[in-house]
Amino acid sequence: LTFHILLQLISWGILIPIGSILGINRSSLHPPLQLITTLLISLPAISLPHLFPSESYSSNAHSKLSTPLTLSLIGQLLTGIFLKTHTLERTTLRLGVRIVHGVFGRCFPILSWTQFILGGIAALGFCFGSRTGQCLAHFIMGSAFIGYGLTLMLMIQYGQSWLRRHKTSQDHLDCWVITVWGVVNTFTEHGVFFSAGWNWSHKDMQHTALGAFWALTGLLGIYQSRNARRSIVPGLIVMISGWVFQSHQQSIPFSTKVHGSFGVTLMAAGLIKIIEVCWDGSESSLSTKRQRRSNGIREMNAFDHITPLLLVIAGTMFMSSTEEQILLILKINMDHSTYLLCQVSVGSMIYLYFNLMSSLYRSTRPLDDQDREVDQNLSYSKQQKEEENDDDDDEEEEEGKKFEIRPGAGYQPIGSNLINS
Repeated sequence: LTFHILLQLISWGILIPIGSILGINRSSLHPPLQLITTLLISLPAISLPHLFPSESYSSNAHSKLSTPLTLSLIGQLLTGIFLKTHTLERTTLRLGVRIVHGVFGRCFPILSWTQFILGGIAALGFCFGSRTGQCLAHFIMGSAFIGYGLTLMLMIQYGQSWLRRHKTSQDHLDCWVITVWGVVNTFTEHGVFFSAGWNWSHKDMQHTALGAFWALTGLLGIYQSRNARRSIVPGLIVMISGWVFQSHQQSIPFSTKVHGSFGVTLMAAGLIKIIEVCWDGSESSLSTKRQRRSNGIREMNAFDHITPLLLVIAGTMFMSSTEEQILLILKINMDHSTYLLCQVSVGSMIYLYFNLMSSLYRSTRPLDDQDREVDQNLSYSKQQKEEENDDDDDEEEEEGKKFEIRPGAGYQPIGSNLINS
């Protein structure tokens, strides 16, 4: 089992993401890396548990997901080999194979993350029976916060030109996602379209009200952020949601403290996002302010990292606050501060992983025509600024030569016939 987990982490957590990034950038290292990863690591890692007696591994969601995961991996390999042969160029069949190959590659991050989560649940024996619903809520919501943090980080670095081309803002997109999420949450927490009857539990009322808050406040943000305007509404929604979660009373005091820390982290993330919008100094995201670019990609400053990092940490905390996890922590006599430090460490490690993958993409990304134009404009602007500075220095030097210092006479124009008496 340990060898199986190690192989899965190496293949699906490291090598396959690296291969996908190289494939996006059309690197020559993409085909051999994916081939080696598939044949030598991924497929053995998936099939390893089946080599042991079946009674050692009960059927669960983790084992059932391995079949579509294996098929997608094999499909990715076969379509990649077909594309590498360069047969049937400029045909509809080749175009379809290329689309399928791209879909497989883009599904890997979601499938890998889901399989990792299900693997941890299966190893600990959680989320069976009546606890399944609570686990789904925590892991889906926690993954959503982590995904939101990742999306913000990527959009800050790579999405600014896309936002300008489509004349929209990140806040507008955020509000649409929040609104849709709120509508789904409102009409599913107490049964689909409130089909669970008239008896509402405490948590049903809490979660339904929270969904309505997201939906209606999201609509306000959609209106305010129209025409590529910035809006504080997404940050305000995150901050108020954190306050709500921080106020949630749980059946176990330890769990209440963990939920409270999660809520405070969300409140901090929302507040920083509001400050970022106000600090931008312009309502329009079309502004070129703070658009320092390298190779056509915006450089993130220290302040830009705060909100995505806090969202990732908050998502990690929420995923680790199910009732069964809390009971397990209580059994080993760990206090809540130590447990939260562990979650912050895991969240920081996840964010580090995001940054490493982003740096790899940036370092292997080829320059296209638009990027070359941006770099040329930046070089021209820098050269022009240096020439202006040189001209200013020359003017000051010429101005200084018009005067000379004579003892007892102060500054005297050069060539004057003033004679010291």
